[in-house]
Amino acid sequence: PADWPLVDRMRVYIRKDLPVEAQNLALSPYQIEDAQNLAEAYDAVRQKLAPSEAVSAAGLVSPRAVAVAPDGSLYVAATGNNRVAHLDPIRNSLTAWGSRSPEGEAPGPEGTFLDPGGIAVDANGNVYVADTWNYRIQKFSPEGSFMLAFGTPGEAQSGGDRLWGPRGVAVGPDGNIYVSDTGNKRIAVFDERGNYLR
Repeated sequence: PADWPLVDRMRVYIRKDLPVEAQNLALSPYQIEDAQNLAEAYDAVRQKLAPSEAVSAAGLVSPRAVAVAPDGSLYVAATGNNRVAHLDPIRNSLTAWGSRSPEGEAPGPEGTFLDPGGIAVDANGNVYVADTWNYRIQKFSPEGSFMLAFGTPGEAQSGGDRLWGPRGVAVGPDGNIYVSDTGNKRIAVFDERGNYLR
């Protein structure tokens, strides 16, 4: 695009022998049909929104997930520096915890992370973090004290509690913990003590 700031620095290079080879491929003018302009299913209800405020907590690199606690405070999982930040209801920083797990040590020590991908808070204010490449969920008190970790690295057919790259976590109205177990392509359900249910 002409208004892209890097357009003057972009160059395309083609090896001289490739166009000659393409002549022998008997290619049609196009390889796939143009996609039809389909009606957008949500056009009738689409709303244009703008954020009411931008939250910029110091010390967060690549924040990926946010959860609202019962008291209105926010917990933010930041993948860039493997930490969780706790912000009060008017977005002042209260506390932060976590650091990167040592290389080659998955799962790492408690309270360390490898790309925390999701975060959730239960009715008691306890915080659950989907610790993606430590293949586990970690549970913390509202103040950030480690409580427990659950999930075992592996494929689901090896055991119900096996997790492979969990990226999301949610607490249901029943108090159970729902984990999007990405590598195993499923939702795994645990109780609040980390026992696998289904």
